[in-house]
Amino acid sequence: MNNSEIAILILAGNPEKYQDFIQAVKIGWCQDALNSGFKVFFYSGGHDCDCVLNSYEIRVEEDDAIENCYNKFIAAKNVLLSNFPDIKLVFRTNVSSYIDVEVFVKYLRKANFTENSYHGIRGAAYKYSELFYANKFLHSFFKYMCIGPKIYFFSGASMFIGSNLLNSLSYKKQKKYMIDDVEIGFQINNYVKHDIKFERIYVTKNYKKMKLDLYVNLVEESLLFNYKFKSSNRYIDCNCLSNFSDPLFRREFLTF
Repeated sequence: MNNSEIAILILAGNPEKYQDFIQAVKIGWCQDALNSGFKVFFYSGGHDCDCVLNSYEIRVEEDDAIENCYNKFIAAKNVLLSNFPDIKLVFRTNVSSYIDVEVFVKYLRKANFTENSYHGIRGAAYKYSELFYANKFLHSFFKYMCIGPKIYFFSGASMFIGSNLLNSLSYKKQKKYMIDDVEIGFQINNYVKHDIKFERIYVTKNYKKMKLDLYVNLVEESLLFNYKFKSSNRYIDCNCLSNFSDPLFRREFLTF
């Protein structure tokens, strides 16, 4: 699979609200991805058309609210695949993530993805909790009580999904509040599995630095390319995202 047959979709939400993050990604790892031959698009909802606005952005009519993010993703992937029918694989991430493109490319070669692949950081959720995602009380209640069947899925912040599986996903006609990555895991039952698991560093206010040799080993083995920022200070998150293109800054920030 060539890089030109792979698209990176970045969940951006309201472009004005996340403008600083979008700009940080655009001038950072997004350029590396484009120079490597990937197609890269930010996508958001609440617009007056379903279209490829420019070389960076897909806009859709679906409501931009978080509880509608599954249908928004479906609309965005439909626009992508109708305009670029040669796409065989999509990597879905979000605007607060940094991707080390050099390592990302090496990982793709190791994983050997196909149009029927579905892979990422695995998670589990209780169905009833997710159906009430927009209701914080009921969502937390069902989650805490562990009620209902479990749904296994791959996190939407770093999810690989082949074009055949993308085409199998359908709109949810009835209003249900299952979040997008969980809904995708719920719908996909048969897919090509991959044993080569990658790591993701989740930078929160409680992040603890890792040993330098562990970090170096993960990078050299092409197993660490995704860094997600979600602290209580979004200004600091955006600043880190901007600076992570500097390998020295990244290493000193993450390791001891």
